Amino acid sequence: MLRRISIQNYRCFERFDLSLEPRHLIYGSNGAGKSTLFEVLHLLRDFSGRGDVSTDAFLGSSRTRWKDEKVQEFELHVDGEGGTFLYRLSIDARGRGERPRVRREAVEFKDSEAAYRPLFDFSEGELRLYNDDFENKVTLGGDWFRSALATVRIRPENRRLTWFKEWLDGVTCVQVNPGIMQQTAERGVREPAHDLADFASWYYHLALARVDVADSLKLELRDVMPGFQHLCFVPAGRDTHLLEAQFQPVSGKNNKVFHTTFVTYSFDELSDGQRALIALYALLFAYAKRPGLLCIDEPDNYVALREIQPWLFELIDAADESGAQILVASHHPELMNQMLPHCGLRFVRSETGAVSATPFTAPDDTTLTAAELVARGWDDPKAWTDA
Repeated sequence: MLRRISIQNYRCFERFDLSLEPRHLIYGSNGAGKSTLFEVLHLLRDFSGRGDVSTDAFLGSSRTRWKDEKVQEFELHVDGEGGTFLYRLSIDARGRGERPRVRREAVEFKDSEAAYRPLFDFSEGELRLYNDDFENKVTLGGDWFRSALATVRIRPENRRLTWFKEWLDGVTCVQVNPGIMQQTAERGVREPAHDLADFASWYYHLALARVDVADSLKLELRDVMPGFQHLCFVPAGRDTHLLEAQFQPVSGKNNKVFHTTFVTYSFDELSDGQRALIALYALLFAYAKRPGLLCIDEPDNYVALREIQPWLFELIDAADESGAQILVASHHPELMNQMLPHCGLRFVRSETGAVSATPFTAPDDTTLTAAELVARGWDDPKAWTDA
């Protein structure tokens, strides 16, 4: 579980430090950094977990504009394997016009009593790899412009480091955008894109490699979408398939089936709300039912109130059972009322532009819901203590 994250000199995060619990609803005004937090987690996953991007994704336009700093720093504190991992990444822009490079990247580990000890360290172009007994067994040169951690191969003596790499690789940050979700699958993809534009390709992978997820999704959608029966693929050329949805027509009263013949729609023909709901339940079954970190930005977009509440309850139940960590960013009143009193985090941007985060707080004697307090600005302790 991600216990703490620190970010320095990345967009609105000047010197940002946040402690986390298994469940959080993150809220705040537009531009307060909610999506940027998920952006950082996604970037670190791709850079250090998968080696997909170069240092060009750092510094430049992503640095804090009102500071003239040439270094970006990131820290993750992650609980696992009977202790806590500390991941550090420092990106340095050495001079004007020069490409940013990795100054240092390191993973350390401690149990409940010991101090942090090294598992991996890349500094000044040299990579040191330690075994589970914290003995330096490998020393190599490294590439300044990519993650050295991403290049480390799994070794039997590096069980702890392997666990951390797998955890980082499993971080999932998404913002469902049904308007660009494609119906064409040219190949299966193991993980969906951030906006789920490649949903058809991802579902193609689920249908072949994670049949339990695809079957659970089908049964769930039959309960929450009137008339829904199947998601299926039809060939559309060599190595290309089109995603379709089959429905049984239902009556307007009590959603009862009045015809036994399936009606087939291309995925593109479904409404934005239907596609968003399908994607949300797919995320629930694929990620909330196994350990890991799932971040969902504005899941309530396009989805009706009577649809978002059951999904939220199932998401929380699934995460409680599996041990998954769930971070949700939303302004939706239903999500606020359900989650803010227990696990709300308020993001606030100061006059200087820097972001801070504080737990949601309500007056002891209030009769207002969490959403009503937020709407009136009374979720800020200063607003009701001064009054």
